[in-house]
Amino acid sequence: MKQIKQSALNSLTILTSIVIAIILLNVLFILLVQGEAKTIKLLKNELVTLEQEERIIASAQNIYESYQNEIEVISEVFPNEETFVDFVQILETEVRSSSDEYTLKFTANEPVKDKDKLLLPITVTMKTDLVRLTRFLTQMEKLRYMTHVVQLSARTPDGFAQTGETSVNLVIYVQNPFTTQ
Repeated sequence: MKQIKQSALNSLTILTSIVIAIILLNVLFILLVQGEAKTIKLLKNELVTLEQEERIIASAQNIYESYQNEIEVISEVFPNEETFVDFVQILETEVRSSSDEYTLKFTANEPVKDKDKLLLPITVTMKTDLVRLTRFLTQMEKLRYMTHVVQLSARTPDGFAQTGETSVNLVIYVQNPFTTQ
C-alpha cells in the first residue's frame, strides 16, 4: 500500500509538474503573441500610411502631368543659367539699338533671393534721347522674360528731349534653382 501511495504521489507530482510547465508555457506564449500582435498592428498602420502616401504621390504626379505644358510656359519666362545668355544678348541688342553708348553692369554675381523669388539686378547706363529711351522701355515690356524696372534716372543738360545719360536699374527674375547642374 505504501508503494501504491508512493507511486500515486509520484504520478501526482509528475502530473502537477506537467500542468505547471504547461501553464508557464501558455503564459510565455501569450506574452510572445502579445508582442508580435503589437508588431503586426504597427506594421499594418505603416502599410496604411504608405498606401496613403502612394496615393498622394500618384495624385501629385497626375496634377503635374495635367499642368506640365502650363508649367513649361511659365518656366520659360524665368531664365536659368543656360538661357540667361539669351536674355543678355536680347538686352544688349535692344540697348545698342536705343543708344549711342551703353554699359551693362550686373550688381550681383549670383541671383539674389527676394522672399521666394530669385532675381538678378542689372544697371543699364546709356546715352540716349527720350524717343529711343521710350522705345527701349517698350521693348523691355515685350521681352519674353520677366523683368522689372526698379529705377530710372536721366541727366539731360540740353533739355529733357535731347540726348543725355540715362541709368535704368532693373531686375530679371530667374528660375529657382537658377543653376542647371
